Amino acid sequence: MKKFLFFSLIFSFFLSSCQYRKDQTQNITAPENDKKQSEAEINQNFKSKREEAIFKSKALYTIKKEEGVSFLNGPCLSNEIITDWVLDIAHNPRQDIDNKEENQCDAYRSKKAHHFVELDINGNLIRAQ
Repeated sequence: MKKFLFFSLIFSFFLSSCQYRKDQTQNITAPENDKKQSEAEINQNFKSKREEAIFKSKALYTIKKEEGVSFLNGPCLSNEIITDWVLDIAHNPRQDIDNKEENQCDAYRSKKAHHFVELDINGNLIRAQ
């Protein structure tokens, strides 16, 4: 009988402990993202439009990579990463496929944008001008 009571006590303690943990974890919410800043805060930290364009280009590259986008053709990732800047992916060293119109940013070719950030297929900066 003592063993039964002992095991019953241990078992009930175990169950109450599990319920307590469950209750505690249900109310935990992860922060949106501690590293996220408002666009206004981010824009204030840049010394130049070029620096801002590079930063945002690398961020977009990371997002597209996580989405599974293929960079092998050297696609245009954005016709306006910021005002007057496009984001183009190219090979380094440059390959013929990078010169095909379908792999270049329309906004830059049509002179709607006057600056570009060029990242290689691994997300490294080739040039920005």
